[in-house]
Amino acid sequence: MSQVLDWLKDEKNRAVVAMIGGGIAAAVGGGWTIATVVIDYQKDKPSPSSSIVVEQKSIGIASGHSNAKDITAPILEQIEKLDGRQKEMAAQIARKKGVEIPPLLAVLVKMGEKGVKVEDIPKLLDAKANGLIKLHSELDLLRKGPAELAAIAQEAQSLIDKGALDAASQVLADGRKAARSQRINANRDEAKILVLDARVDDLQLAYRSAASKDGEAAALVAPFDSIMRQSLLRKQAFELYKQGEEFGDSAGLAEAIDIYRLLLTLTSRSAQPLRWAKIQIHLGATLESLGERESGTARLDEAVAAYGEALKEQTRARVPLLWAKSTGNQGVALMLIAERRTDGAMAKTALDQIEGAITTARAGGDVPTAANFEAQVPKARSLVQHLAKH
Repeated sequence: MSQVLDWLKDEKNRAVVAMIGGGIAAAVGGGWTIATVVIDYQKDKPSPSSSIVVEQKSIGIASGHSNAKDITAPILEQIEKLDGRQKEMAAQIARKKGVEIPPLLAVLVKMGEKGVKVEDIPKLLDAKANGLIKLHSELDLLRKGPAELAAIAQEAQSLIDKGALDAASQVLADGRKAARSQRINANRDEAKILVLDARVDDLQLAYRSAASKDGEAAALVAPFDSIMRQSLLRKQAFELYKQGEEFGDSAGLAEAIDIYRLLLTLTSRSAQPLRWAKIQIHLGATLESLGERESGTARLDEAVAAYGEALKEQTRARVPLLWAKSTGNQGVALMLIAERRTDGAMAKTALDQIEGAITTARAGGDVPTAANFEAQVPKARSLVQHLAKH
């Protein structure tokens, strides 16, 4: 007992006591143990009533993020294994740098785990003290930010000062989630505003500008909302389609084709078969529009293939009205190809598909679709008759 009290007379040793919240490291039976000293200190002479209570008092944690004992017990157990020279070194560097002692002790524990050479420890520990100063400054800046992040910074600093570095790391990880949540909400709101602005552009026939804003909005939400991203990409592609269709902008159609193909890779055919088929229909229509302007039949062939893929999901039995639209659209594309290739058999197939689409559309009450394809019948019949003569 007298050895312990004599040890406490040294100011440097009392600094170590203060560092661990009243706990001292005492040599007992050749090993280290943690004890809490309850003592009436009168100058350099201990009171006769001094006693040692073998217990670990909890260290306060800023927000109660976790039980204080649960957080600090492993730290104290590891610090217990440090020798007196290491602890004195940490205390001296802490006083010199104006930082807390516990985080330096925790760093010493990590150095032991990493196998740092004894001769390298002083210099490295000094560098880590500088790192603590910089970290403290950066946490101060965060404490001046939004209330939620300020509280996290305060809690992290409190844990660091107590040497609970792993716990501080967890708190900061939680802070990152909070910051990410704020960023997500901000990005989502910005995307919504961009979409509204794009619709204003659309009203003014500024399709390219609208498409650009839809694309920017899609990029904002891409990291966290795949469904919203796909919706915005569909809007972007349709704006580009209108740019090409209404203003003869072939580049706009080509850009829309690229986006529809991207959407096919983002949409699960097995999970959303009709959504996937609808994208194929839009792809086919855009390819057909571009193919009409180009020589040859490459784009038109691709359009026929896209309609064909859609029809594998849009069967007549399953969705008769959708089947009618896709079948009729494919028929029109076949008619264009037949004309360029002077293919009579293909022209007849085209006419049959167009007439079949009309019948199904009228039966289902879709008068506009029926009327649209009826307008194609005279041309299709004329083509069949013309090619039959050759």
